[in-house]
Amino acid sequence: SLILFFGMMVFPETPRYLMKVGRRLEAARVLYWVRTGHKEATLEESDMASVVGEELEEISSTLEAARLAGDARWSEVVNKENFKRLVLGMIVQLFQQFTGMNIIMYYSTRIFQKVGVQEFVATAVVGIINFVTTFGTLVLVDKYGRKSLLLGGGMGMSVSVALGGVVIVLSGATFSSDQCSSDQLSKFQGGLVVFCVCLFVFSFALTWGPVAWVVTSEIFPLRVRGKCVSITTASNWTGNFLIGYGTPLLLASLGVKGTFFLMAVCNAAATFFILISLPETKGLSLEQIDKMFSGRSLLEVSEYRHYLRCGCCRKSTSRHRLRFSLGGDDDDDMTPESDDKEELLIDDEKATSL
Repeated sequence: SLILFFGMMVFPETPRYLMKVGRRLEAARVLYWVRTGHKEATLEESDMASVVGEELEEISSTLEAARLAGDARWSEVVNKENFKRLVLGMIVQLFQQFTGMNIIMYYSTRIFQKVGVQEFVATAVVGIINFVTTFGTLVLVDKYGRKSLLLGGGMGMSVSVALGGVVIVLSGATFSSDQCSSDQLSKFQGGLVVFCVCLFVFSFALTWGPVAWVVTSEIFPLRVRGKCVSITTASNWTGNFLIGYGTPLLLASLGVKGTFFLMAVCNAAATFFILISLPETKGLSLEQIDKMFSGRSLLEVSEYRHYLRCGCCRKSTSRHRLRFSLGGDDDDDMTPESDDKEELLIDDEKATSL
């Protein structure tokens, strides 16, 4: 709490707020800092125009349009353009719970007790991994993108808990009693299960844990964002309730191995959903994200074909930005000439970052 308190004292206001209250120069400086990493208190707006000028104008236009339209109504949340984003955000938040992370966090002592390991030590290790790994997202989320992290994390979690279930199956443990006897699961096998759980927690903390919240804060128009984010947050807590209430029933009926296999299926389903529904929003302004969703289905904006063909997040994002700027909708629009333009775009992005 103290870190948050003192951190917010030195944290700058958002460019949109500063523009809204008429502090345009401060907005330009904050935006310049966000885009370049250089914080210059003496720069004038003309010095930053090449980097943030166009984005400032987009923000200004958006704020003026919102002012003229008045306060957002709840009916706007469920109109044609916003409803698909709302459904996307709600399902992302539900899947964040159905990955099964809170099954581990809430019931890890019972799970580790069942597989015959020192539950309190293992639980402490899991908590440390969860805490430390989360900081890695600060570096990776803008380097590799939101969608790529969610895809990688979903696959990592699915494989890790599936392997944990396989270890228990191969051990021959029946779990007929509340706790395994020592001859059902060896220390080595119990250690493998703990390792799989730690790998699962590592994958979650690096990806789905924080990135799901990043996604739901970016995909909604500024005008209805507060209402939409509140609904997606409610769906997250609904999933949390279902996990907290249902886990004892799962452990009693399916056992640890069955619960692990169910978690693996849920994570595979979450990965598939992200693949076909979520667009990559890395490096895009809110105005560009609005245009990207406008008039397109989730399947069209998801760029799933590029991920299936090459699995290269950088190339896919570059192609998406190129098609977005050219106004194309389909991969068939990518001609050799546009490939050349794509390379120029990538080079231009590198030059800007330098």
